[in-house]
Amino acid sequence: MIEKYKKPLAAVTAAAALGAAATARSANAQPASPNSHNLTVHVDKKPKPPKPKSAEEITKLKQKLAHEQAELKRVSDIASRLIGVSRGELSGDGLLSPDQLPGRNMKISPEIRREVSESALLLIKRAKPQINKGGDQNWMPICTTNRISYKGNDNLATVAGHCLRADSNIGNSTYDVWPYQNIADTSNDEYALASITDPLTPIASVENIAMSPDDANDAALLEVEPIVGKDPGHGFESVTPIDMDAHHKAPILGEPVAIYSFPDAAGYSPVTATGVYLGTAYVPNPANKIQRVYVVGINPKDPSNDGCNYRASGNNAKSASGFNFLELSMRNNVGYEDGQPNPSGTDVPTLGEKFRLDTLERALGIRLDGFSTLCIYQVFDHVPTNSQRDTMDGLIKGFLHRAVPNWITNVPGNATPGK
Repeated sequence: MIEKYKKPLAAVTAAAALGAAATARSANAQPASPNSHNLTVHVDKKPKPPKPKSAEEITKLKQKLAHEQAELKRVSDIASRLIGVSRGELSGDGLLSPDQLPGRNMKISPEIRREVSESALLLIKRAKPQINKGGDQNWMPICTTNRISYKGNDNLATVAGHCLRADSNIGNSTYDVWPYQNIADTSNDEYALASITDPLTPIASVENIAMSPDDANDAALLEVEPIVGKDPGHGFESVTPIDMDAHHKAPILGEPVAIYSFPDAAGYSPVTATGVYLGTAYVPNPANKIQRVYVVGINPKDPSNDGCNYRASGNNAKSASGFNFLELSMRNNVGYEDGQPNPSGTDVPTLGEKFRLDTLERALGIRLDGFSTLCIYQVFDHVPTNSQRDTMDGLIKGFLHRAVPNWITNVPGNATPGK
């Protein structure tokens, strides 16, 4: 992952605090004084009946209610998984041990191990010929990606947005408020997908790239064109896509997670790891936008066996129950058992430890000291009634919203001139 994703993060607990404060205010409220200016005015006229709502307003209210009911169910499902854990089972600091979580006795099947590897590909890049005239035109691997299928389109792949950010040249125009935009034209680089068996030979070219223009989250989607003439046994068509139309059930707290990636510290060779799903949290990213993430803990002995090490960004992980985490976004590391420094990045174990104690343990309610690395995955929201809030629908529509390059300064609505 790039440098900006190594900062310590902070959890968001304001909503809970606000809720508690509002309850306290309500409980302590005093009746109004008879001399108060806040007196009720009594009138003899009957109040006018409310104005009937239009069909459009009724539809919007129904959609809002459906979304709120879905969110309530999601929170209820998470809470229900902790039913049966008595207060006496909590540790002295009020945190659960991972061994006390509901999914602790689940096992990863050989099929899950196979499936998590079958969709994995390498994202490779090189400078566009018009940018690098006469220069090196060799491809270089940058991140892990996964082929997916969504609503009949299986020429798609997910990847972490920060893998593409550095050379995207996205401008600051606010003329287009859609949350995802297509950077294929503005980027200095061209991208392709490659298999691990031949990591520098493209098997599909990347034609469209949808991602958040302002780092509101780290989700990104690639639309690709398979390269014809490749060996059918090793081409893009030989890669099994993840079925995103079935990607809606929630993972189970404590269940094991199979990880498969190609990190730099392993020389881009496949690394398999087994983690534990620890829950969801809200964290601010470097752009100070709140990002909802899944947290998976692993305990590699050294950097080369760390399945969430640098350049593994974008890797999918699959839980024992079949949930796909899709896209590694960030990592948190407190050092390795053998004491080796990480050659692939500038991990600061003391900062990693502080972030865990101050933030993630409180947000998750789970002890994290048994994991040397926390793998932090971008959440893909499923809101079928609102395509702007549904991550996959938003990304698909983002292909139609061409990003404004940062050297354009006269687009109407620009909040800040481009660089």
